[in-house]
Amino acid sequence: MIYNPETTGTQTVSEGDLDPIEVIRAEVDAALSARGVWEERQTMWYKLRHSGLKRPRKPFPGAADMTWPLSDMMIEKLKPFYIQQTFANELVANFYSLRSSQQEFNTAAAQWFDYKLRQFTNFENEIVSVADYMLMGGKGIIKIRWDENKKEVAFDSVDPMMLIVPSDTVDLQDADWVIQVHQISEAAYRRNKQYNQAILDQVVSMNGAEAERLRDSEKMVREGITHTATAGKVVLWECYKKLDDGTIEVCVFAPTLPEQFIVEPSKKLHGPKVHPFVEYNSEIKDKGYYASRGLPERVASMQMSMSKLWNEKLDAITVFNRPIFTSDNPMVNAGNIRMNPGDIIPFPVKKIPMDTPPINWDLEINQHRMTAEQLVGVPDAGLTQASSSERRTASEVNLIGSLMSQVVDLRSRVFRKALAETFRQAWTVMMAESSEDLGFFFRNDLMALPPAAIHEEYRIEPLASADNLNTQFVYRKKLERFQLLQGNPHVNQMNLTRDLIAAGDPQDVKSLMMDDSTQAADHAEDQATEINRMLIGFPSQIKPVDDDAVHLAIIKGFVERRVTLDEELTPELATLLMNHSNMHFRQLQQKDPDRAGEMEPELQKMVTLLGSIVGEAQAMAQVQ
Repeated sequence: MIYNPETTGTQTVSEGDLDPIEVIRAEVDAALSARGVWEERQTMWYKLRHSGLKRPRKPFPGAADMTWPLSDMMIEKLKPFYIQQTFANELVANFYSLRSSQQEFNTAAAQWFDYKLRQFTNFENEIVSVADYMLMGGKGIIKIRWDENKKEVAFDSVDPMMLIVPSDTVDLQDADWVIQVHQISEAAYRRNKQYNQAILDQVVSMNGAEAERLRDSEKMVREGITHTATAGKVVLWECYKKLDDGTIEVCVFAPTLPEQFIVEPSKKLHGPKVHPFVEYNSEIKDKGYYASRGLPERVASMQMSMSKLWNEKLDAITVFNRPIFTSDNPMVNAGNIRMNPGDIIPFPVKKIPMDTPPINWDLEINQHRMTAEQLVGVPDAGLTQASSSERRTASEVNLIGSLMSQVVDLRSRVFRKALAETFRQAWTVMMAESSEDLGFFFRNDLMALPPAAIHEEYRIEPLASADNLNTQFVYRKKLERFQLLQGNPHVNQMNLTRDLIAAGDPQDVKSLMMDDSTQAADHAEDQATEINRMLIGFPSQIKPVDDDAVHLAIIKGFVERRVTLDEELTPELATLLMNHSNMHFRQLQQKDPDRAGEMEPELQKMVTLLGSIVGEAQAMAQVQ
């Protein structure tokens, strides 16, 4: 079930269908206690990315205290990888109907879904936030719901810290209950008429002193989860519980007032029978809801080492730019001496020589960076690794590129699995709520989805691909395939061309590609022009891109019209038409043997007629 506080028309059920709030609160307390270590680590990795871990002690006053932003750089480098996978293609997903009689609706359903998702939802914004959460903490959460006010599907990126699941959860959809923590203002609470307005004063967050008293009396109090230190805020727990019949039931209550419901337990009359959340994991390793690691956790040691090297490099620059002096004579009140340009020193001094640094800091930092990129599997990172001064061979580059592409493809597969679940839930909600609005635009054309195409029995697969990160690579790969398969009679040439154009920009398909009827008309005009040339005795050559069936049909129609109207067919024109038709027919046999077989009987009659005209002319010439 999908719960929206602004939704009306819910069906209230008895409180006995749901465990008492006190039991839920006890289970939540146990879950919060079990994930305490995870929360502390997430706080540390958040600090590592945004502000860095400072030096515990500076070697001298004014020493550098910099943090190399390794984790932040890698997150910002990988985030476009996931977004590009999602939106690089002309459609976000393919639809495959499980009903054999409705296969023809697959394309229309995919186009309608793509139009609704891009134009009438906030998915494009929220998926960016989900990708950032996933890379930052190892897990991103997206919520799919129906917005009753806007009459459209809405997506919410949920902070994983604000989603509570039982401590033994492995997969989110297998959880017995899921609680989403909301922090809203008093004004927002008052605007929602489904909330119990009578208890607002009792659930508003308390001031600092009241919070301390609550902390002493309560067993489990967590800032931001059970209350906020900011006065005027309301903390609500939206609880989704899986019932025995597989449906999802929802209620809302405040952890500071567990005796009463903010919204009574209810069931939604539509939506999938799953928790309305999809989890995006950055990796799959051991079992456990919190097992996935974010990038800062994986590269923390290298980031701290790089920060240490960077600070020591800056320290060395400071020392080398401010040399230390000594003197053979006693220096009285040396602290009063200022070595400024133009000053006179009352006694001879000499600079203490500094040795050349034993290491190359920049090289060491670069080695750390490449190690981190290879560990995480940043796309193309292996190709830039410089482990030696020798140039790489072509075989070595190909091998490294192949290995790195497998790492990237694995990450893409994990992401596509979650993306498919998101699309499936969104389609189910759209099907239940948007079934009356079936119009959509595709390539600037107004179209409509047949009502029969609205059903649940589709297999939805995202068109995401690991290759989409590098658009130039995708274009080169499709260009090579186009050149290899061009003219192949067993390959759909129109789809091959469309695929190549879409690799550059999917929007160009509309302006550059012609549909079947337009192409047939163009080929008919070309053949008419060629017949005009042959009327004046000029032979016309065929082209590999010709639609041979259309060309042959135009020649056949021309000959039949001449015979019907008793117009002259000269032996010269008959010879040119016969030769031209034979060349088109042979080419059609290579491209489409079945079509050529269908046309052969009628074409044979035409060729026989043209041959008789040429034969009669030759016989008359011999008699003369």
